Amino acid sequence: MRELTEECFRILNKGFFEITDPGPLHQPIRSFSIRRDEKLNLILETETAPNATSAAVAQPAGSVRLTTERALLRSVGGLEGEFFGLVPYSQHRRSSGVSEQSLTELAQVHIAKTNDPSGAPVVYVIDWLENLPRSPYTWPAASHVVTKTITTRRISLNDGITITSDTDLSSTSWNSAKLTVDGITFYVCALDREDRTDAIKPGCIVYEGAPDDEFRKKVRTGLSFALGIYLVDLGTTHYDAEWKVVSTLARSAYSLRRHAFDIETLQLAPLGDRFLNELGAPQLTRAIQAFVTAFDVLDLANLHWAFWHACAATPHIAPAHFGAAIEGLQSAYTKANSGKVRKGWATQDEWKILSSLSGWAFCG
Repeated sequence: MRELTEECFRILNKGFFEITDPGPLHQPIRSFSIRRDEKLNLILETETAPNATSAAVAQPAGSVRLTTERALLRSVGGLEGEFFGLVPYSQHRRSSGVSEQSLTELAQVHIAKTNDPSGAPVVYVIDWLENLPRSPYTWPAASHVVTKTITTRRISLNDGITITSDTDLSSTSWNSAKLTVDGITFYVCALDREDRTDAIKPGCIVYEGAPDDEFRKKVRTGLSFALGIYLVDLGTTHYDAEWKVVSTLARSAYSLRRHAFDIETLQLAPLGDRFLNELGAPQLTRAIQAFVTAFDVLDLANLHWAFWHACAATPHIAPAHFGAAIEGLQSAYTKANSGKVRKGWATQDEWKILSSLSGWAFCG
């Protein structure tokens, strides 16, 4: 690991990859780069010969479909890569005088992946997040960072001396929590913007071991509800025991059209004993464990979607969204606890009595 940031872009942009199957892209491709735009979408930029051609099938304007087009890559070091959900949307031809020099194409990518087929077993997993702030929370644990710089000076190359010096720069921040849910230990960390200069409120969850995607999704959902924030999922990196990258995944992230960064932080329940917005490790653990346990029974994936869209909705329609979220939760709870919840406000026998009484009242 070089730094605590998404590894996917560094590997793809600096890993000497060749696109072996361009999919819908124009080819032959001379070079490419991938980045995030201001909306956190993945944007692929390729440069091709001016006479490049594409095998893409033209889609009628206004078509609604699942995008399954992909491009495959391979590096000189044997790494594999993939751009999935590939949608080219812009072509620009550059010319010098009367001759065309190149064709620049832009495409939106849903998921970008890299994988090392010869990599060691996965021992650690990091989920990269946006909108995980340090403030206003009082975090239960600190992170200590030491940056070491070594300077070597050689005087008189052939028969001289070498002078070496090193400088340590350290910093400590209260920005993390160590939690254990379903026997799996992980660390929630709100990062400094210096760690990711293009980020807004960067964060990550570091797992010991290799829990599957479904479990990590449940943890992110539970953490989102517990903290009272919409967590933006950027992707994942898998590491071996020596923190060498085994595989990466970056996705075009959904941030409620960036409204996620403007929603006021509001915890569903206190998670500390002393201060407002205090995060106690035991309380936070219990909260996330409860959400993880109830995830499937109460259909929390859909509730999470409905609730945060209600929070981001405009005032005139927000009540309808909150009402739908409440009804969805009630329906899931009633279905899971049919013996505990009474259906309707009167039993059949009670309704017969009430019907006869109301009929008698009207007749009388």
